[in-house]
Amino acid sequence: MSLLNGDFKLAWKYVEEFTEYTFYGKSQLFRDKDILENIKENDKIISDNNEELEKKDKIIKSLENQIRTISEKQSEITDQLLICNRTDRCPTDSQSGIYKVKIPGLRNFEAACNKQGWMTIERRIDGSVNFTRDSESYKNGFGDIRTEFFIGLEKLHLMTEQRPFELNITLVFANGTTTYAHYADFKIGDEASLYELVSLGSFEGTAVDSLYWNTKKKFSTLDQDNDLVSRSCAQTHGGGCWFAECGYR
Repeated sequence: MSLLNGDFKLAWKYVEEFTEYTFYGKSQLFRDKDILENIKENDKIISDNNEELEKKDKIIKSLENQIRTISEKQSEITDQLLICNRTDRCPTDSQSGIYKVKIPGLRNFEAACNKQGWMTIERRIDGSVNFTRDSESYKNGFGDIRTEFFIGLEKLHLMTEQRPFELNITLVFANGTTTYAHYADFKIGDEASLYELVSLGSFEGTAVDSLYWNTKKKFSTLDQDNDLVSRSCAQTHGGGCWFAECGYR
């Protein structure tokens, strides 16, 4: 009886352990299945989010292209309006100030104009801007149009190529004395000619006609010494200009 009871107890214990193991195994399988389902669900969410991000990226790129196209068209229309309104020169019936100017071959740019219609192309006052620069700087222009600046040789060439321009140079000395030099037909060549001073026309004024000696001379800068002497006139005089000899500027 005791043996039977012992066998029965042993068998029952085995059944209990097997049942527990079986239940444990099923429970673990259920948990693993839930984890897999969660992973699949998360993968789908990530995939959906990636697709949504790709769609939004395409929309953003499309909008950027539209903005770029609109900006380009707006710039073209502005340029056309400037030309139609004859703003390829300083206005003669307006107040002195900064005006937008458009000339063929260049995008519109700011120009300092006075009420008589004169455009300031260079201003040197207090030395706040360095004029001892290279040829690229003089080609494009530099400085602050409201203080010291040079407008740029390429602009001057394109403007004077289209029609006659007068040149007026005003000199103000430390004691307040003012002199001027006026030339009736100012014209310069293109970049290939090194912006040669093609013509000046007739002269009048209270200053010495020193620029006359530089007619037909090429423009000299810090890195392009085109004068007729061994030393650099641009370096000597602290700025680019047309030079024959350094004594005439």
